[in-house]
Amino acid sequence: QIAYKMATANLKERLVNSEVGEVFLELFEDEMKSFKPVYFENLVTDYTLLLPIPEGPTRGYEFTMRLPSGDLEETKKAVQCFLLTRKLQFTLQKKEDSLLPLKANPADTEEHQLGDTVPLPKSDYSCH
Repeated sequence: QIAYKMATANLKERLVNSEVGEVFLELFEDEMKSFKPVYFENLVTDYTLLLPIPEGPTRGYEFTMRLPSGDLEETKKAVQCFLLTRKLQFTLQKKEDSLLPLKANPADTEEHQLGDTVPLPKSDYSCH
């Protein structure tokens, strides 16, 4: 619970105080698509865990196994930590995450052709 709150606070800080704010949603979506669960068996057999932690891009090291370099990579790492701790929290609570990954409403994704009439709700869109 505490790790998840810290990851959330770190992600919020990266969103507010980082120069990556304009591309944050695209970055978050990319990290969601490339997110893979961490398996203990894979960690135990990974030789890079025995080597010093590199700073910045280094041949032979995945991004997940090194320290971030620069604003963009720090934000990507914050997103990864958030997703990982969120997954861990829901796994430990034996609950299903109903919010992530985001799912589009099927009614919102239907295709429209040029000239089609698109129905709008009658609440806030009326012209006066």
